[in-house]
Amino acid sequence: MLISQSLIKEVLKPDHCPKQIYFSFVEGYELTEPSESMLLGRYFESELIGACRGGSKQEPIRTLPTSLKPKSNAKKEELIEYIKNNDDTGYDFIGKNNSELQEFIKFMPRNEIPGEKTKPFRECDDLVLFAKQVFNRVGLDVSKGWSQVDVRSETLSGNIDHRNFDLQDKSIIANYDVKWTATKMDDKWNGWGDPESDINSEIQAAHYTIVTYEELGKWIPFYFIVFGKDKWVKIFQFKLTKDAIDRHYNRIAHTSAIIREYAENNYKGNGDFNKCISCPFYEICDDKSTTINIETIYI
Repeated sequence: MLISQSLIKEVLKPDHCPKQIYFSFVEGYELTEPSESMLLGRYFESELIGACRGGSKQEPIRTLPTSLKPKSNAKKEELIEYIKNNDDTGYDFIGKNNSELQEFIKFMPRNEIPGEKTKPFRECDDLVLFAKQVFNRVGLDVSKGWSQVDVRSETLSGNIDHRNFDLQDKSIIANYDVKWTATKMDDKWNGWGDPESDINSEIQAAHYTIVTYEELGKWIPFYFIVFGKDKWVKIFQFKLTKDAIDRHYNRIAHTSAIIREYAENNYKGNGDFNKCISCPFYEICDDKSTTINIETIYI
C-alpha cells in the first residue's frame, strides 16, 4: 500500500481502528458520510479548477425536479395532446378513457425540469466567480496548469489539486491546494488563523512536497489558497525546513510499520461496542463488537 497524507493522519489518531483503515484505504470506501460542507468544498474545487479529488466533478444539491407530465386532474384533451407530442411507440389512444391514458403516461419516460441549486450552492457559485477574479489578479491561469495531479513514488502517493507556474517565479512550477471554508476571516475558530500550528496543514504540505520531490527529483514550492464563504482569500506558502522534512519521513516510517503490522494480522479490528456502533462500516465488519460490558455496582 502506498502511503498517502490521509493515511498518515488516520494512523496518527490515537483511537483509530485497523479495520476502518482496511475498509477506507484498501477497499476504497468513504470513511465518513460527506457533509454538506464537504460537498460544497468539492463543488467549489470542481467549478474553480475543473475537478475535485479523483478527477471527478461534484454535482450541486438541487431542489426536487418539476414534472412536465399532465397533473392527475388533467382533462382528456390534455392527456391526448401530451401523448401525441411525447410518445414514439405508436400508442393507440383512440377510445381510451382518462384512467387508461393516465396509466400509459405514468410509464412513459420521465419528462421534467431539473430542480434549482440549493441556496448554499448558488452562493458557492458566487464565490467561484470571486475566486476566478483572484486567480486573474495574481496571474494564476488554470488553463495552463494541471488539476488533480495523481503523484506516485515507490512508497508514497498524493493527489495534488493543481500544478502550475509559481506565483512568485514564472520560470518554475509549484503545487497548489485549494481550500473552501465557511468560517470568517477573523473567526477565532478559523483554522487558517494560525496555520503554522495546524498539524494537518503541516502533514499535507510536507507530504505533497516530498512525494513531488521523489517524483521529479527537485523541490518545488507548495501553496495553500484558502477562500472563505464570505469572499475573502488567504495564500500561504509552506517552505519546508530540514527538520520538517525529517519529521515527515519519521511519520512515513511509523505509518509504514503500523500498516505492515496490521496487514500481518488481517487488519483485526480493535473496537468496543460504543466505538463500533457509530462506525460507518458496522454492517459489513466481521470484527465488530456487538455486546455491552455490564458493570456491577455493589452498594
